[in-house]
Amino acid sequence: MTMAEQAPRQIAIKVSPEGDELITTGAHFLQMSKKDLVEAAVAFYLNARREEMHDKMRALLKQLDGSRAAQIALLAGVTREELDAVSGVNEDEEDDLRMEKARPTLRCLRHDLAQEIPPARIPLDEIDHPLLVKATERFADDQVSHERIAAVDDEVLLKVKVQRWRGAAWVEDSNLPWLVAAGHRQEGSPDDFYAALAARGRTARRRYNAEHPSAHDHKTYTEDLLPRREDRLRWGIEAAARARRKLKASVHTLVRQSLLDGHEHAAIFDGAVVGIHIVADEGHETYVAIRIIGSVPQDLVGAILVLIPGCDHGGWMYDYAMPERFAASDEQVWSNIMDPAVAAKFLSQEE
Repeated sequence: MTMAEQAPRQIAIKVSPEGDELITTGAHFLQMSKKDLVEAAVAFYLNARREEMHDKMRALLKQLDGSRAAQIALLAGVTREELDAVSGVNEDEEDDLRMEKARPTLRCLRHDLAQEIPPARIPLDEIDHPLLVKATERFADDQVSHERIAAVDDEVLLKVKVQRWRGAAWVEDSNLPWLVAAGHRQEGSPDDFYAALAARGRTARRRYNAEHPSAHDHKTYTEDLLPRREDRLRWGIEAAARARRKLKASVHTLVRQSLLDGHEHAAIFDGAVVGIHIVADEGHETYVAIRIIGSVPQDLVGAILVLIPGCDHGGWMYDYAMPERFAASDEQVWSNIMDPAVAAKFLSQEE
């Protein structure tokens, strides 16, 4: 997505009264505006610490070994060990875009449904299981009424039924439905899913009251079935996987456009403007510059830089200018050399 250039907007910067007095005094004696003084001071300060910025970015890029797992872990704010604990990422699978609706907890998926946990690119609500498909269908339709499991009184658990499968769904405040327990229908038997679920809840209540000084005042205790930290972690990793796929597609579109016409192309990522300008000197090196306007986490900057094909991760330099102009006061610019052979191969590939 290209974006027309707009006039640079003025941004107010909050400073302390002492800082404002210092800026005012300096601007007066140097015979320059406060705005010009602040811009010059920031440029001087960043130049003085340029190597420090390079070192921090290189350290960040060292975490990005080119693997999908490294990028998703960075975007999700988790370690590789935490990523691997919830099934990790399959490096050989292609990127695609998916959306979630109803989803199972990992406990329910592993123990009740006896399913393996898929890689992070596959949202848990897309697992091919009759009960999950039914849950997704029901909660996707706002007109469908839901029956509460009456024997469970501490949490609002809703019935999901298909074939011989029976399930218990819990809806979070954000209107995200979770399948928290599942089993089979065995009418009249104590092993029937809903009867067993109620019995389990009563047993868990007795155990809870024996272990805690303040008694649980409901007939059942089912909080232990609700989403846990590992479920939140998996949800965040899936979101990071989606974000990486979208980011990769957008960055590669900008790279492709700039390689084809030699001009800068820009797009908006999470409120920040990212522009890419690639200048190819026939028979020589190919220069790439990336500008970013807006407040973006350093991790996101690193994730963008590592997606540029044909560039040495350690070669990124904080720069003062784009190829045809100086950097604006609200821009950060990073530059590198792109391998022409890689650029040619990239263009030959399908979008």
